[in-house]
Amino acid sequence: MKHEGRSIQLTIKKCKIFMASEFAGNVNLYLDCDPSLEPIIQECLHLQNPGETTSVEHIASGGPDDGVMLVFHSEAITLLAALPESLTFLWCDEPLATVSPELAESVPISQVHSLIDPLEILDQPAMQTSDPFCIAVERAWIWLIPAFVLSGFGTLMLILPLGFRASQIPYVHFGAFSLILFGATIAAVVCWLPNRQIWFDRNRREFLLVEGRARSARRSLINATRRSADGFAHVRLCKREYAPEPGCNIEVNSPQTEYLIRLEGPIAYAFDDGRVHSRSDALHLATFAGERKARRFAAQVGFHVGLRILIATDW
Repeated sequence: MKHEGRSIQLTIKKCKIFMASEFAGNVNLYLDCDPSLEPIIQECLHLQNPGETTSVEHIASGGPDDGVMLVFHSEAITLLAALPESLTFLWCDEPLATVSPELAESVPISQVHSLIDPLEILDQPAMQTSDPFCIAVERAWIWLIPAFVLSGFGTLMLILPLGFRASQIPYVHFGAFSLILFGATIAAVVCWLPNRQIWFDRNRREFLLVEGRARSARRSLINATRRSADGFAHVRLCKREYAPEPGCNIEVNSPQTEYLIRLEGPIAYAFDDGRVHSRSDALHLATFAGERKARRFAAQVGFHVGLRILIATDW
């Protein structure tokens, strides 16, 4: 190749591609060349996104002393349903070479996971007669904490002698009842008015996602976000654990766990320990704090949409 009138010589030794876990979409390209040429190679050598006209630059470099290793990341690769037969590299936007990649640290997903039939979780699926119908609701249970605190403080003001004079007692009781009523109101809103609803329209095969609280669920469907249920390969139940914040006592503050339910396109590979990367184009449906409710919701979605369930973490 030529670069600013200078001849550049290099040999592509091998190309590794990662199709699973946190490295999904990474491509390692190993080159045999003069290490002093690395800055020029980093500037000129790009990876073409499979099936697209766009390309990506390197994100890291390294490798042996007698050559250069460049690391690329392509989001298009993470969305592929199978290992690409070849990858094309560009030099200054012109095709340089087409290389057959080697699969790295990835195994066929069927070796570590089996998709679950929804009926294995749902013993007797509920038959829905209305259309659309609500599959699940999400509530902000954290607001029950201030509700209990207010009600509890109001109750203590009623039953404990706090040193108030007799003339102040009526006002104290009025304040206590106000706190109890306010706390009960917050609890009622949390319990009866969900802050998110997931509906399914069987005729149109669409999910209706209702954000925010509404007195009338049917009326709120008018402004709901509609997403088609077609084009997905499975229902994903993904368990995630978040470490406590820095400075927290790990023994007291256990890692926060949540379960994400999504519809995903096909995923061909997984890491050998069972981790499966999440597709960026997945349709997120709901988040649960408990595994039992998450599994049941995933099964309901799979039953109505006609898909099986993949249970796998991505971290």
